[in-house]
Amino acid sequence: SEEIHLLLKDRVSDKTCKMNVFTCTGNDSADMNIGLLLPEEVLRNANVFIRQHHTGQLLTWLHQINKEGGGKYANVYPFGMANSQFDLSHKNLEMGILINYFYLGKGTQETYHADHLLTAEECRQALDAWNGETSISDQWSSSYCCNSFALKLAQFGVESIEELQVGRIQEVLDANLETLAYIEHNRWNIEKLMTGFVPTTEEQHQNILSGNMSAKELKKNFIHDDIRPFEELSKGEQEKDFTLTRALINMINNN
Repeated sequence: SEEIHLLLKDRVSDKTCKMNVFTCTGNDSADMNIGLLLPEEVLRNANVFIRQHHTGQLLTWLHQINKEGGGKYANVYPFGMANSQFDLSHKNLEMGILINYFYLGKGTQETYHADHLLTAEECRQALDAWNGETSISDQWSSSYCCNSFALKLAQFGVESIEELQVGRIQEVLDANLETLAYIEHNRWNIEKLMTGFVPTTEEQHQNILSGNMSAKELKKNFIHDDIRPFEELSKGEQEKDFTLTRALINMINNN
């Protein structure tokens, strides 16, 4: 609609950030029309992701020829095709379950020791937490986190996440714990923004701190108080990222 086009043109005029636009009505043809008929100002200054269920070849070709020629569709990308998706039966599923287990703070103090092998009861707790306490979106979040570990550690010369590399990985964790926790939170921020969440306003944040507003209730409306720089998080929230990073060796040993 004209109103939406005007809103997008207003938002994309903010040069301090890069806007992402997603079209995902569930109808491939409609999504393509919506995306390709956006105002040229939006097409040239935002990334436009168009949902396609079966193939993204046409949009990929359109992106490539426009990128080479400086056309207005250079920032248009397909996403969501069945042959390019990760699902929760992916080989990293077990690691995702462990990430979720440690993130939720389950187990005992001994559970978090690097050389601790999970007991049958702890494995049951991890599965129960995954199946009974964790939303689909948070399951995906754990899967995304798992897929990012190798990339984060590669910056420090770790070639692969496997048992043969455990000694080297431990050295990197010991020397760069705060940096890796910071990187993980930045990854999480982007993930939340791309899945539709927005940060709290300063007023909402202060109301949460004073107990006059519920952060949990705001999350139901896709407003998250932890979408903020790492240094602005509470000590408790920072510790979640530290705990998750420290637990990597444990997760490798138990995967």
